Amino acid sequence: MIIKIFAFLGYLILFFCIYKLIMLCLFLYKNKISLKVGYFLAIRAIKRANKLMIIAIISVMSATFLALLVISGVLSGLIEGSIITFREKGLGDIIISPLSNKQYILNSDNIINTLKSDKRVKGYSYRYTGNGIVEAN
Repeated sequence: MIIKIFAFLGYLILFFCIYKLIMLCLFLYKNKISLKVGYFLAIRAIKRANKLMIIAIISVMSATFLALLVISGVLSGLIEGSIITFREKGLGDIIISPLSNKQYILNSDNIINTLKSDKRVKGYSYRYTGNGIVEAN
């Protein structure tokens, strides 16, 4: 919730800054005023402004940047890495499961023999999933 508030405030500040920049450019273009005046006014506004407000604005804009670019890039990289690891070290690309009305795969030996004889299959493993009971004598 806090990140959404920071993002909204960052967008609002960014929109306001872009609007002011466009208005300043239009004003300078129409009136042919020297850029030195604009530079002087900007420096004066920064010097007169509250330092905590400037730090807050920079913090909000940095948090928005991190939320939009960095965190989404890290998350997509984590997801892609987990998919690759799952395919290479986990279950693989093909998962054969029993029918919904059956407890087990029918003719599983035929499936394993087919996988053994196919030259395109690099490797396979069969796994049992389900409940079991272990007894000691």
